[in-house]
Amino acid sequence: MEKRTFFAKDLAAILLKNQVISESLASGLSQAFKESSQESFDDFLLEEHIVTRGALLSALSSYYKVPSVDVVGYFFQSFLLHKFPKDILHRYVFIPMDVDDEILTVVASEPDNPRLLPIIGEYVSYDIVLRVGIRIDITDAITE
Repeated sequence: MEKRTFFAKDLAAILLKNQVISESLASGLSQAFKESSQESFDDFLLEEHIVTRGALLSALSSYYKVPSVDVVGYFFQSFLLHKFPKDILHRYVFIPMDVDDEILTVVASEPDNPRLLPIIGEYVSYDIVLRVGIRIDITDAITE
């Protein structure tokens, strides 16, 4: 079973536990996602109006065990964005949020990606704190 199928099942279980979706919906979500044209499960859930942004962010936070951030409407500091090539931001789906006391807060769609911290470290020497955000929102923020 591929990673995205495991992720879909695990996230559906969290949504069920949080009483966001019903048991019957949870049991069919992985298959519905597999049959959809969506590449990411969080995009699928939002596009199909299965969950709200808030419920999805809460579930992602539980799944990845890091705080979530809603990046919609957030004003990202351009000097931080310019530290990273745009293709790297898109490939690893992350965006630097802010720096405080030499600690860089980064919002990523997959904060558990083992390649993420080493990639970020190639461009900055800050200590890094990861947060999770919704994939489509992060990519939209990068594009803007």
